[in-house]
Amino acid sequence: MLNNIPDTRNIQNKIGSFITPNEVVDLDDENEFESKDIPVSHESYDLGQRRKSSVSSAQSGSSSSVEVPRRNSTVDMVMHHLCVVHPGYHSHEKKNMRREIQQRRNIDAYIYHTVPISSFDEQTSIKYSDFVQRPIFQGIRLDAIRSQSPWLRLLAECLAELLGTAILVLFGCSGIAQYTLSRGVLSSFLSVNFAFGFGAMIAVYVAGPVSGAHINPAVSIAMLSLRSITPLQCIAYILSQFLGAFIAAGLVFGTYFDAINQFDHGVRKVTGVEATAGIFGTLPAQGVSQISLFFDQVLSTALLLIALCSLSNKRNKLVANAQIPIAVGFMITAIGVAFGYNCGFPINPARDFGPRLFTLCVGYGSEVFSVGNYYFWIPIVGPIFGGLIGTWVYHGYSKLMKVHIGEDDREIARARYQVDLQNITRM
Repeated sequence: MLNNIPDTRNIQNKIGSFITPNEVVDLDDENEFESKDIPVSHESYDLGQRRKSSVSSAQSGSSSSVEVPRRNSTVDMVMHHLCVVHPGYHSHEKKNMRREIQQRRNIDAYIYHTVPISSFDEQTSIKYSDFVQRPIFQGIRLDAIRSQSPWLRLLAECLAELLGTAILVLFGCSGIAQYTLSRGVLSSFLSVNFAFGFGAMIAVYVAGPVSGAHINPAVSIAMLSLRSITPLQCIAYILSQFLGAFIAAGLVFGTYFDAINQFDHGVRKVTGVEATAGIFGTLPAQGVSQISLFFDQVLSTALLLIALCSLSNKRNKLVANAQIPIAVGFMITAIGVAFGYNCGFPINPARDFGPRLFTLCVGYGSEVFSVGNYYFWIPIVGPIFGGLIGTWVYHGYSKLMKVHIGEDDREIARARYQVDLQNITRM
C-alpha cells in the first residue's frame, strides 16, 4: 500500500499556491479531525462548531445568534485525498508534509491575499475594493495611516510629501551650493547630479510608505490623469511639495549664509560671476532658445515618468519594492548627466519654483522671475506636459502588452487557483 503513496514534493508543488496560513493542518494533532474518514482543519472544525451553536441558539430563540457563512477548506479536500485514499501517507509522511506546508505558506502569502478563500462559495471571495491598490508609485501605505480618518490620512500624506520634497531639495541645492561657492574646487557638476539622485532616493524611502512619494507636482498631476488620486489629494500634495521646497531652500540659505556673503559680498545677484541665485533656482544657459528649453523639460520629464511607471508596475517582476527608490535615484542622476546643460534639469515644478520664490523673499529681487525672458514658467509647465506624455505613453505601451497599470493580479491568481484545484481533483 505504501507504494501507492504520491510523491510529497509533487503534491506540494501543486497545492502550495493556495495553502493559506489559517488553513495549515497540524498533522500531529489527532483532535484536529472531526471523524476518522474525513479530516478537517482547525478553521473548518471551529466554523462547524460555531455553525451548530448558531443554529441551536436560533432554534431556542436566543438573540445572540451569529450567522456564520459556510466556508469549504481546500486543505480539507487535499487532506481527505491524502489520508483516506492513501492512508499510509498520514502515518509515514506527516512530518515532511507539515514542514513543506510551513515553508510554502510564507512563499505564497500573496496568493492568500488575492484569491478567494473558497472555490465553492463565491460570497467569500475577496472584493477588489479590499485591495490596497498600487497605482504608479503609490507605494504600500502604512496600516496605522489607513486606520485613521480620511482627513488625518490626508494630513499624514501631505506631511510626507512636504518632508520628501524638502529632503530632495535640501540635498540637491546643498550640492549646488558647494559646487558654486567653492568655484568647482570641492566638487563638480557630476556631484550635483548625484546629490539630487541620492536625495530623491532618500526622499522616496521616507515618504513612500505614506503617500507614495510623488515629491513632484508633475507626478501628482500624472496620477490624477490616471485617477490614482483624487483632485483634493492632488491639490494638497502640490501645495505640500511647494512648501517643502520653500522650507528646504531656507535651510540651505541658512547653512551656507556666511559662505554666500563671502562669495557675493552681501550683494544678491542673479547673473554674473558672483551670482548665487543659481544655488536655489535653475537658470537657462546662454544662447539657448525657450523652445529648446521647453522641449528639454518635456523630454526629460517624460523619460522620468516612463521610468517611474515601469518601476512601480507591480507586474514588473525585475524590481522589488525596496529597490524602487534606488532605481529612481539613479534615473534622476542619469537625467542630470544627459540633460543638465540647457537649464540644469529641474524636471520638477516644486524644486524650481519653491526656491525661486524664496530668493525673491531674501533680497534677490524680481530678476529671479524675469531672467532669461521670463524663463521661470518653463520649469513649471514643461514638466507637467512631459509627465502627462510619459505617463500615457507608458500606459498605451502597457495596454498593447496587456499589462495594465494599477490593475491587481487577482484574475491571474484565480486562474492559477482553478488549474491547481483541477490537477488535485484528478489525482
